[in-house]
Amino acid sequence: MRVNLKSIVNQKCDDIIHKMEIDMNREQHLLVILSEECSEVIKDVSKALRFGLKDGYSGSSKINSDNISSELMDIFAVVIMLVKEGSIKELNWDVDVLLKKIKKIEKYLLYSKEKNTLQDETN
Repeated sequence: MRVNLKSIVNQKCDDIIHKMEIDMNREQHLLVILSEECSEVIKDVSKALRFGLKDGYSGSSKINSDNISSELMDIFAVVIMLVKEGSIKELNWDVDVLLKKIKKIEKYLLYSKEKNTLQDETN
């Protein structure tokens, strides 16, 4: 008897995907959407690094910086939904926490400059 391993694996994968689709609740869908939106930000940031913040798709009036802003708004929308659902805590826009993070980023930017991995701004 000959066994078609590829067919068995494909069927098992289909079964798992089908089960996931049926068993996923609203919270899980929102979390998937959040991860997808985060990946969109990553994609747009990568394009901005490759082609510049002021570059955009041919034929589009939006530039990469616009796309990043738009995707960040999409993230905030999903976060608001997750907060409303009680899935995550409400964001605490604590200025001290934000300033602490900014200070930490600036510290590591300075360290990168000291290590010659960050260029001086000469634009």
